[in-house]
Amino acid sequence: MLVRTLLLDKKPEEVPLIVESLLIKVIQEYECRAANKHLVNCIGDLKGTDLFSRPEKPLPEKTSTSNQVKMGEEEPNLLKVTEEVSSVVRNDDCVAEQFQPGVEITIELQQKHIQELRNSLSSVKSGMEQLRIQYSEDFTKIGRQLYILSNAASGYHKVLEDNRKLYNQIQDLKGNIRVYCRVRPFLPGQANSSNTVAGMEERTITIITPTKYGKDGSKSFTFNKVFGPAATQEEVFSDMQPLIRSVLDGFNVCIFAYGQTGSGKTYTMSGPNVLSKESVGVNYRALNDLFNLQAQRKGTINYEISVQMIEIYNEQVRDLLQDSGNRSTLEIRNTSQKGLAVPDASIVPVTSTSDVAELMNQGQKNRVVGSTAINDRSSRSHRFVA
Repeated sequence: MLVRTLLLDKKPEEVPLIVESLLIKVIQEYECRAANKHLVNCIGDLKGTDLFSRPEKPLPEKTSTSNQVKMGEEEPNLLKVTEEVSSVVRNDDCVAEQFQPGVEITIELQQKHIQELRNSLSSVKSGMEQLRIQYSEDFTKIGRQLYILSNAASGYHKVLEDNRKLYNQIQDLKGNIRVYCRVRPFLPGQANSSNTVAGMEERTITIITPTKYGKDGSKSFTFNKVFGPAATQEEVFSDMQPLIRSVLDGFNVCIFAYGQTGSGKTYTMSGPNVLSKESVGVNYRALNDLFNLQAQRKGTINYEISVQMIEIYNEQVRDLLQDSGNRSTLEIRNTSQKGLAVPDASIVPVTSTSDVAELMNQGQKNRVVGSTAINDRSSRSHRFVA
């Protein structure tokens, strides 16, 4: 646990040196303790000899005799001490000879263990070096792959930008302003005799008009496309659908319906009162495409979508997303970046088509309506959803 804690904050290349240093210190400490233990055992064996058990003799007192007399008296004592020392040395040699085989075995085992530790250390160092080389190669490969991916991503974004430009150039070639004509079918109870359409082609419609001389005349009008009475909501939207992508590419796109009361403007743009998958209008279909494209590009581009809804009635601009009691006249201002704008109108963030549908229903309830000969709840204002 202590070694793991010590190596926790170390770099991989420092680990072999630290392990080697620790092993050397452990070996030195082990040898020192073994030597001290052997010395203690030898001293314990010597304590039983006469050298350690014989009491010390008091030094002879000084007398006034000559040095020769002293030497003569001390010679027997010196001989005895010499004999005792020789006996101690012989005993020590016997003790050493007695313990020598065990010490040699211990030292041999220690040396063998030390050699094993050195071999293990060498193996660890070799393994660490191989890991370092492997890591270096892996990091080099990862760097190359990241470089390749970076170049690929850069090229991908460049291709996307080129495609975006080409796509919108095609839309420009088709015409920045496109006018479509949709002929409303007869409603139940209406007579077919009132039909004034003489003929329809893909881009041309011919209308029967009375002349001044009592003869029937006709006039032809050309549009980008003519939709007949049998055209479905899906067919009407399909020709406008490419413009939705241009919105997410940063272009301003406006789709509006124009016609007299009862001609089917609300039906084309929103649909009937009871919506179904086939009857939803251009607004809801455009919103579905808008949110689908946002989800597809989520990994590369982040979009924020919000809604404004206003009406123009009697030359006054009103906010349809405010309660009728709090509504006031809004000002239209000219800005250098966005052109005409209504900055005081409510802006509500949305994340799905259902969010927009709820806001459109709320705004529809706040619109100014009136009764006409054709429609008892005819819209008396122009509505804008941005």
